[in-house]
Amino acid sequence: MGATLEALRALQDLQYKLTLIRHSEESKRRDVRAKQVKVDEWKTKLDAFDERRVGHQQKIDGVDLEIKAREQNIEKLREDLNKTKTNREYATVLTALNTDKADVARLETVTLEYMGQIEDLSGEQADTQAEHDKAVQRAEKVTRVLDEYLSSTAEKHAKLKEDYDHAAAVVAPDALRRFTRAAEHHDGEGLAPVTKANPKANEFSCGTCNMNVTLEQLNGLRSRDDIQSCNGCGSILYLNAKDDV
Repeated sequence: MGATLEALRALQDLQYKLTLIRHSEESKRRDVRAKQVKVDEWKTKLDAFDERRVGHQQKIDGVDLEIKAREQNIEKLREDLNKTKTNREYATVLTALNTDKADVARLETVTLEYMGQIEDLSGEQADTQAEHDKAVQRAEKVTRVLDEYLSSTAEKHAKLKEDYDHAAAVVAPDALRRFTRAAEHHDGEGLAPVTKANPKANEFSCGTCNMNVTLEQLNGLRSRDDIQSCNGCGSILYLNAKDDV
């Protein structure tokens, strides 16, 4: 294998280690985001309880105003009842008085119903608050895990990045661009070994996508320090001596 491919193999090894760290970090960050989504969902439910409670309280306040109005009218009707001069006037005022009393009793029942609904809301809200608190604890836990991971790998990551930059500096610019482009398309794996597709024939393929590798490409790898890219996936091909290609 030529010097360029040897340099790219060294670069690939560092890229692989950096990719492992990045994948682990991304996994932990996804976990943090997922747990925070749950926290937000429970918070939205808690906010909805407050809105419903306010709505019920506003209805109770409205009913209370009606009750006060009816009670004031009842007092007036009682005064009028004492001032009636005929049985017909007495009966009319008494009917109005009893109607208002019945309305007050009905409105008081409505108030009790709304108060019962608020009490039920309080119980549901307590359960929801407990779930919200659990979600917060889970979110805090995975956040700590992420922070601890970042702290524990910071020095290693920095050293790998430094080594990667040094390794990249000795690679020809065109070869480095081709490697970087291939690595971006294959999650950090910019190189692919040439494998023997048929043990009984001179048929070779890309170790990443199994696309056929031509004899011309194979000869270029064997005899020159050439960069040969797979015609299928674009990975940079290399020969692995232990595979007896």
